[in-house]
Amino acid sequence: SPQIILLKYLSVYDFYFFNLLIMFSVSFYSLILIKKKYQLSFLTFLFIYFIFNFNGHIISYLSVYGQAQLGYFLLPHFFYYFLIIYEEHTFKFKLRSSLFLGLSLWLVLLQGSLHLYVQLILFIFIVLIFNYKLYKFLFVSLIVSFLLSIHRLFPAYLLNSSSASARNVSGFADLGQFTNALTELKTPYEYFNFEGWHEYNYYISFNALLIIIIFGFFVYLIPKKEFFYKFNICKVLPIFVFSLFCFRNIYEVIPRYTPLFNVESLTARFFIIPLIFITLIASINIEKYFNLFEDKSVKKIIKLVFGINLFVVIICILNHLRVWRLQRLDYESG
Repeated sequence: SPQIILLKYLSVYDFYFFNLLIMFSVSFYSLILIKKKYQLSFLTFLFIYFIFNFNGHIISYLSVYGQAQLGYFLLPHFFYYFLIIYEEHTFKFKLRSSLFLGLSLWLVLLQGSLHLYVQLILFIFIVLIFNYKLYKFLFVSLIVSFLLSIHRLFPAYLLNSSSASARNVSGFADLGQFTNALTELKTPYEYFNFEGWHEYNYYISFNALLIIIIFGFFVYLIPKKEFFYKFNICKVLPIFVFSLFCFRNIYEVIPRYTPLFNVESLTARFFIIPLIFITLIASINIEKYFNLFEDKSVKKIIKLVFGINLFVVIICILNHLRVWRLQRLDYESG
């Protein structure tokens, strides 16, 4: 990544944390852009902020894998432009956003996050299947990304083009284990399917999962669904299909020798993309739900109930952070 030049002036240990601070700041700026675009209140912004920055996936991955996961912090930037392409805007505005979307993909790869890059490419292809009218914009994004990334993709292609992944494809065993990954706090030293729990950890707490399900999906069943973010079946199906790849052996439908996609084997990690996407949609809908109430006293009560649940979510997430903090892992493994 471009930040590597800082190693000339910093020790490896200092560089790790300074580089993390840089990427954390980049993601915070992108979240602020999303907040302004969708006019999110402080409460709603706090929800997406804590889910994005402190979910089990990124905390455990940073603790175990380190720097190669920093491309994750570009996801808000990716979804900011992705949603613009999804929404009703002028052709010129969408085209410009598709260029920035391709640039975001390139920056993800530039951070060394090859697996996340492959997952985002697959996500875009699945979106194209159900939203073919967006092909002009999404193809522009892919072309821009491939052209900028050729210096990294071509060596990877030469290395993996003639062989399949040596590891068996593994993901969540069933819905029970999938739900546990989101709601059950486990230690770094627990295993599943011969893999460390960090490969399956998506902890956000039961309260957060309930909020995301209600405002990401069930809210469209109420009579005033037209007031919420326009999220039709063509937008839901790609998320559902992509999420299926998180389960054991589903990814086998993609031939193991397919260039680029043959680097993936632990497909449980795919779910981070649907999780952040649905959390973003849910946050937008929470704000729109607040605005449905014209009576200020009723609105205050609704916000108070949400605020209490948010407080519980934050406590649970920070407790997870305590369990998975890097200093503790260094101490207990040493």
